[in-house]
Parts: sequence; structure tokens; C-alpha cells
Amino acid sequence: MPQIMHRLAVALLLFKGVLCTLRNVSIDDTMGDPVTRRNIIYNPPGDWAHGQSCRSCSAQATQPEDAFDGTWHNSTYQVGGSLVSASAQFNGTAVYVICILTGSLQRPNGNSDMTFILDGKTVGNFALAPDGDDEYKSNVTVYANESLSSGVHNITLVSGLAGQESLVLLDRIIYSMDDGDGVPEPSASAQISLDNISSSGSSTSSALKSSPTDSKSSSDSTGVANATSASQPTNSDSAASSSASSSTSPSATSSGWRNEVGTIAGILAISLILLV
Repeated sequence: MPQIMHRLAVALLLFKGVLCTLRNVSIDDTMGDPVTRRNIIYNPPGDWAHGQSCRSCSAQATQPEDAFDGTWHNSTYQVGGSLVSASAQFNGTAVYVICILTGSLQRPNGNSDMTFILDGKTVGNFALAPDGDDEYKSNVTVYANESLSSGVHNITLVSGLAGQESLVLLDRIIYSMDDGDGVPEPSASAQISLDNISSSGSSTSSALKSSPTDSKSSSDSTGVANATSASQPTNSDSAASSSASSSTSPSATSSGWRNEVGTIAGILAISLILLV
């Protein structure tokens, strides 16, 4: 009997392990991370504004209901001025940066020039020149990385490295975390020094991708590349819609099949251990 109980305990531990699934969490531009309660860090603080309530901002056309939780942060890099950045810390295995884009030529100048730094290393660039289309496209994934090691990471968006006027309308940052992970202790500050960052080290990419959805309501490795677009993976804080031509992509259903596979594997593991 003791031997059977021991085997059963081991089997239950294995079963718990295979049932661990990923879920997506949105770090809202304004409300922050619902898991850790940490907010996105904006620099210089005075160069960023709450887009939905900024009456002096030239980017005014987006409707609040088109943005996640009805909010976004607005900043424009001005030639000769300071680089603008937004940084966040998360504990997970994938990350997605979600922005609002416009092709407006003036008021605002919709030029996009975003460089992405992950754990202190430049990992991608999103560059898209305005084409005169004044429409605002919401839920666009401008950077995605699904190949991160499990653990705490820092992601920073930097605008202005190309030296041209550029607009950033940041909606949220989504990350994928293991349901079995607890809330991590804060590591070093999510802020990084921009002194040694240069545009020469970044890779150019400019594809439009719609965002993943995450776990409040409704998870590609590298920066996104050249004006083709793919529809988003789904996750779980709110529904997001595709904003350009689409191709199939991972979705929240991936968690579903992981659950099913995990359940079957767990049952087989228990059966095998008890039969040995």
C-alpha cells in the first residue's frame, strides 16, 4: 500500500505539471499590469500624454472604444530632441507590443520609427513611413517574440533613433505567462540607459500585425517585418481585431489543445506509474 500511495503522489505531481498552461496578460498603457500592479515607465515623462484626453495632441482621431481599456499613450519624437521610451517588466515566455498607427502626413505626422530592446539588447525595429491614409489602425502588433526563456524580462520601446520626427501611440504590452507561476519579485529597474543605443545596431521591420488578445476578455520571434500583415494570436484581456490583410496565426485555442494534450498525458502517466 505505501508503495502504491507513493506512486500515486508522483503521478499527481506529473499530472499537475502537464496541466500548466500559458495565459496572456495585458499591461495597459495607463492601468499597468493586473498581476504585478506595476506600470509602464515613460521617459521623458513630460514628452508623453494620455492620448484619449489630450486636447493639444494632433493625433485625435482614434475613438476610445478602439483602444484597449479605452486608453493609449501619445508621444512624438522631435528632431534634435530627446529619444522617447516606454519600458515594462514582465515574467513570461512571450511578449507583444501593441500600438495604434496612422498614415497621416501632417497633424500628426504618422511616421513610425520604433526600436525594441529586450533585456538590454536591441532585438527589432518597426519603421513605417506615412502614406497619406488618415485612418487610425488599432490593435497593431509592432513587435512580437514568442521564444523567450521563462523568467523576468524587461522590454523597452524607443522612438527617434532614425533622427526623423516619429509618432508613438502605445496601447498596451501583452506577455504570456505560465498559470503556475506566482507573482515575481521585482528585479532590476525596467528602465535602461539609452546612451549606448544607436540605429546602426537595429534590424528594420515594418509589417502590420494585429494584436494578440489577452486574458481579461478576450501569443512570432523577432520584430515584425515589411508592410504585410498577419492576424493576431489570441489571449485573454479584451478582443482585438485584425487591421490589415490576414493570415492564420496562433490563437487562444492553443491553450485549449495544450490542456487536452496535458490531460491525456497526465492520465497516461498515472496509469503507467500505477501499473508498474
